[in-house]
Amino acid sequence: VDNVAAIPVIGLAIDDVGKMDERDVLIAMTFSPYRSEVVEAVRVAADREVPIITVTDSMASPIVSAATHAFVVPNDSPLPFSSNVASTALLETLLAFVVAESPDDVATAIETFHDHRRAAAIYHD
Repeated sequence: VDNVAAIPVIGLAIDDVGKMDERDVLIAMTFSPYRSEVVEAVRVAADREVPIITVTDSMASPIVSAATHAFVVPNDSPLPFSSNVASTALLETLLAFVVAESPDDVATAIETFHDHRRAAAIYHD
């Protein structure tokens, strides 16, 4: 997939977001305590009128107000660390919808990707 990039590529997230425009989409995730570089990247994207999808743990999160679409998922856990089960389930569900609505060549490309990995013995079924 040539039109998807994890940021930052090199440097800071705002460097990459600074190259975005209204034809792009920023997907931003942060959970309490909120990462300052994610909050700043969302601010820069909003200033550039980039559509923003956020995944966070509270409507009070500093990235929600700038979001075009905001998903709020719980991350409570009885353990000392937050749980990412709900956010993982959300992302997998969104990805399933994206693939389901994509042209057939997308599913074929995913299958080819995994076929190449199996042929290279990267996967063991």
